[in-house]
Amino acid sequence: MTDINATFMALTQPLASSIQTITFTLQWLLGGVFGLYVIMAIYNFYTTRKQKKEIQLIKNQLVNINRTLIDIKFTLDENNNNNNNKSKKG
Repeated sequence: MTDINATFMALTQPLASSIQTITFTLQWLLGGVFGLYVIMAIYNFYTTRKQKKEIQLIKNQLVNINRTLIDIKFTLDENNNNNNNKSKKG
C-alpha cells in the first residue's frame, strides 16, 4: 500500500511550484524601487485620465457658453437694427 502523504506531495508538487513562481514574481515586481515606479506609473496614468476627462468637460462648458453669448449678441444686434429701422421710418 502506498503512503498517503507521499501521494499527496507528488500530486501537489506542480501546483506548489507554480504558486511559488507567481508569488516570487509578485514580490519582485512590487518590491523595492521598481515596485514604487510601477505603483507611481499606475497612479499617474489614473490621475492623468481623470484630469483629461475634467478638462474635456470644462471645454464643452466653454463652447456652450460661447454659443449662448453669440446667440445673445445676434439677438441684440437684430433688436438694434429693428429699432434703427423704426426710428428712420417714423
